[in-house]
Amino acid sequence: MKKHQETSEPTDYVELAEKNAGAKAVEYLIDKHLIQIMGIREDYPLDDLDLLSIELKDNYDIKRSVRREVGRLQEKIRLVIEAVTQRIADRKYRSTEQAIEGMKLSKNERTRFNALLNNDKRVHVSCQSLKVAVDVFLELNKRIIRKIEESEASDDKQTARRMILGNAIIVYELLDFIINYVDLFSISGIEEINEIYSNACDENKRLLGKENEREKRANSEYIIAEIREQIITDVQNRKGVIARLSEEWESYIKAINEKKDKTATINEN
Repeated sequence: MKKHQETSEPTDYVELAEKNAGAKAVEYLIDKHLIQIMGIREDYPLDDLDLLSIELKDNYDIKRSVRREVGRLQEKIRLVIEAVTQRIADRKYRSTEQAIEGMKLSKNERTRFNALLNNDKRVHVSCQSLKVAVDVFLELNKRIIRKIEESEASDDKQTARRMILGNAIIVYELLDFIINYVDLFSISGIEEINEIYSNACDENKRLLGKENEREKRANSEYIIAEIREQIITDVQNRKGVIARLSEEWESYIKAINEKKDKTATINEN
């Protein structure tokens, strides 16, 4: 008897490469930030805790241009996270976008399809951005641990202390970033999708009413039995399609709103 093996999702190596590139970009930003911080440390009489960006941005003894640049670290990291997430989403949605482009649709249908797809993509990007942020943070954490081990192994005590201080600052800045990211996390596109859903429900009701009217007319005594049967069969088929569309919409909206509820839970915690 063969032992049951658990299956896991295959690794998306392109997505992994995107995240690693993001981690590399954030690491570059942090290294550059650290050089600026150490320069400030040499130029100003500051304690180690005063070197954190949250303290430096309000220290008016430091030049305004320096304070502004140091204070933009989290904004720069956020931009990297958003760029990585957008590239991942663009690749995943490309085939769907191409399929819609190839469909023979009316202008109104194409507008509705594109509106739904764009907002679904916004939801995906919002949700994925938190995962990307955490994955990038974990990757950077591994790199920081390696650097700390290297600094502890250094024979030059002054250099070792400088490296340990630098890595402590990096750890704080990254933790502060991820905490703020979670606190401010929200999903974009849900309100617009719910509006599209509301319009779709109205349209389905209108179509259902139209089919009910056709069925009512088909039951008239003036309609030949064979034609009546054909019309009623056609009406039932159309009603079945409308019902399936409604079920698909309800399932989709339920999944979207579950993501919204999870976001609320994240923010509450």
